Amino acid sequence: MDDHRHTQHDRPVLVPDTNVWLDLLCFRDRTVEPLRLLAMSGALRLVINSRTRDEWRRVLGYPQLALDADRQQRLLDEYAGMATSFEATSLPAGAFDGSVLPRCKDPDDQMFLELARACGAEALLTRDNALLMLDRRCRRVAGFAVLPPTTWLRGKLERPDSGSRAIDAGI
Repeated sequence: MDDHRHTQHDRPVLVPDTNVWLDLLCFRDRTVEPLRLLAMSGALRLVINSRTRDEWRRVLGYPQLALDADRQQRLLDEYAGMATSFEATSLPAGAFDGSVLPRCKDPDDQMFLELARACGAEALLTRDNALLMLDRRCRRVAGFAVLPPTTWLRGKLERPDSGSRAIDAGI
């Protein structure tokens, strides 16, 4: 796997799914707090696109989250401020190698696989079992991992040569 494809100026490129964003921003889950801090420091890039942004907006309106309009807007703003937008028009010529992505059992999650391949992500971060089952195939055919965020963080925190000065600094 070409590591340069997965970084820009030594910054890992990651695609979090919606549940990881909820953990990061809405629930402030301490197990993913290092990921939020790394993103805010600029040590890594969390990539979104218009489709994932639309899903984020829709999910914030779920009644079970009980978020008022002001809180939803703050979470939308925080999401936009922490993420790097990557649209299909951002693709360099020859960005796809012709490989076929695995199909996720949940068609709503396919957009995360597509975005991870399109932006050259190191990993798609998720806790969704339907996506996690595709890890080996995504590594083989598309060059990115599908991992829980805690697994990705553990791998980076245990490897001080991972290229992230923020991780080395203990963020």
